[in-house]
Amino acid sequence: MRTTRSKAVPVLLAFLSIILIALPVGQVHSAATEPADGVREYWAVIIGISDYESIRDLNYADDDAYDIRNALVNHGWEPSHITLLIDSAASKAGIQNAITTLDSNADSDDVVLFFFSGHGYAVPDVPPFDEDDHYDEVLCAWDTWFSDSFIFNVIVDDELGSWLDRLEAQAKVVILDSCFSGGFLKAGGETVKTMDLPRVFLRDGFSKDLYKPGYVVLTACDEEETSMETSALKNGVFTYYLVEGMGPGLPADTDSDYLVSAEEAFAYADPRATAYYPGQDGQIYDGVMGEVELTIRHVSLESTDSAGVTRDKFDVVEDVYAGGSGYAANATYPIYVVTDTTWTEGMPIPSRVPGTATTVTTDAGGAIAYSGLEGSGTPPALIWEHPLKLGEYDIVLDVNKNGLYDRFIDALDDRDVEVVTAGFLVIPEMPLGAISALSIGLLAFIPVAFYKSRKTRI
Repeated sequence: MRTTRSKAVPVLLAFLSIILIALPVGQVHSAATEPADGVREYWAVIIGISDYESIRDLNYADDDAYDIRNALVNHGWEPSHITLLIDSAASKAGIQNAITTLDSNADSDDVVLFFFSGHGYAVPDVPPFDEDDHYDEVLCAWDTWFSDSFIFNVIVDDELGSWLDRLEAQAKVVILDSCFSGGFLKAGGETVKTMDLPRVFLRDGFSKDLYKPGYVVLTACDEEETSMETSALKNGVFTYYLVEGMGPGLPADTDSDYLVSAEEAFAYADPRATAYYPGQDGQIYDGVMGEVELTIRHVSLESTDSAGVTRDKFDVVEDVYAGGSGYAANATYPIYVVTDTTWTEGMPIPSRVPGTATTVTTDAGGAIAYSGLEGSGTPPALIWEHPLKLGEYDIVLDVNKNGLYDRFIDALDDRDVEVVTAGFLVIPEMPLGAISALSIGLLAFIPVAFYKSRKTRI
């Protein structure tokens, strides 16, 4: 007997949902918020359920989850920060526990991504009675099941919203791929993602319960439309184009900053998904200031010698080079060598030290290869020839080329030298103290040498 199952609600509509929920950069109100630690980390829960315990199976929901996960890892997400729940691992309790774990890991300047691909339904509104169309939308966990006209172990839209609101990450991106038409159809390898239950016309979908400040909500279709998965793509159509937009060459990157935001991913995927399957027309809600990046660039920047060995101190007659990796291939970026600076988010980058490089260009592997002082070459890049100017200096590479310091985008070498926290120092060719010590040593050596010389001649 299933006596331990959760309370049931009557089913009036079936729809199949693929949900991507990310927590990027916006304001989230939670009971207790961990202070930002100044380091933005990326965390994810990715769910794909094709093989359900009791209800009708799907074809490509698990592939959607694997492909989203791989796309993130390929763009800098730490694999150990991604929880992947496939089929039986994605029970209702398993999903809630995964989100709770995010709450214990993510602080208030982190990014969290929650991706769900699986079945969903709509049921009469349950407390709180907050739906304009009097229906709550629900997601089906692996252990969701039916009995007569009742459905058990579902995740109600309000419930998911409350789980996510408790997370301390600053912003949330929600992407829904849902269909709202009768019949479970298969033709030519294509599947309309819905089930054969009575149709109800909805006026607010799952996504509208997440239309809040700090959320970006993307949907694959409108409330009365269907979404498609197909054997030709081996994905849901919308998810396929989301992943493609983050693929080689970053085709979704419209602002040429070598990153793909949630907004850019939608702008790329939506028209292509609609062209492939005209029955779906995506929607977007954006409650976050700026854009929320889904791809990450782990860039490095260090002062080096000509051999590429990291150096933090240079004589006035030595050349200073810059090395680093993680950038776009064969790209040219502005670089600044500036006097030691206290850096704050969004500040204008100070003027360059005269005579230093203004640009650097990367090689095919995304490593800093050469500067405008050289014109061509191999790593590292010459950025200052024979400085002849004593002092403390920082290096910043302006990745998005806006002339401002963006902490989570630009590369900065500024804390390698203790005490002054500069990126590197230019020091005298031979410090005066060393010269004085050497002079004293020589003066002490002369009488001894003279004495020995006299003694030898006797």
